[in-house]
Amino acid sequence: MLFDQKILLAVQKWRRPLLNKLFLFLTYSGTAKAWLAGTAAKKLIPRNRPSEAIFGYARVIESPTCGSFPSSHTAAAVAFYSALQFISHPLASFVGVWALLVSFSRLYLGVHYLTDIIGGAVLGTIIAIIFIWFVFL
Repeated sequence: MLFDQKILLAVQKWRRPLLNKLFLFLTYSGTAKAWLAGTAAKKLIPRNRPSEAIFGYARVIESPTCGSFPSSHTAAAVAFYSALQFISHPLASFVGVWALLVSFSRLYLGVHYLTDIIGGAVLGTIIAIIFIWFVFL
């Protein structure tokens, strides 16, 4: 069994009804239009969702129909946080915690692997850097 799969199966054991509601709220709060770069990456790196790749894996929500890598929710949340951090916004730290929770929610709910989350975070950071470069520099 792969490292990513072991992590998902371990996180699955933490699931509780109240936590399910909390992470559903967090994941929906991080829903944004898919970044063009994220959509392109999903087409270039076709990766099945965990529920399609791990026999008998239970997810909390229905898996999106697009590929798993990278996590667009994570990319959007991290891009938002990174941009606020760059301009030294006073709420950047709070948004950073929110971005971490949104990212973890995708793992907890069973729709992404850890490497999808890491890929989304890298993509979000790159998007923020490009945005900042064009807008502020």
